[in-house]
Amino acid sequence: MESSFKWRILRKLSTCAFVVMVITQLLGWYHLMQLDDATIDNPIARGAWSQRQHFYDRLGLISLLLFLALRIAYWILEYTHKRRLVASNKGEGWKNK
Repeated sequence: MESSFKWRILRKLSTCAFVVMVITQLLGWYHLMQLDDATIDNPIARGAWSQRQHFYDRLGLISLLLFLALRIAYWILEYTHKRRLVASNKGEGWKNK
């Protein structure tokens, strides 16, 4: 019985998570470059700056973990799919690769 779950979508989702992680890190770097003496001296601006930096750090970490989890799940599913294909074709499944 064939599963209706399209497991190859995990690779696309992990790529999207990677892109989000890269964009978030670039925004975090740009935000870090905006830190100047006026921001450090003003407690309200410093608090807003640190909250935004914390948000970028948290979003980057979540994106990284999501990327790794989805990519590992994809590799496991791809490996088991190929093993089943080899078992069903009695060793002829790897010739197509």
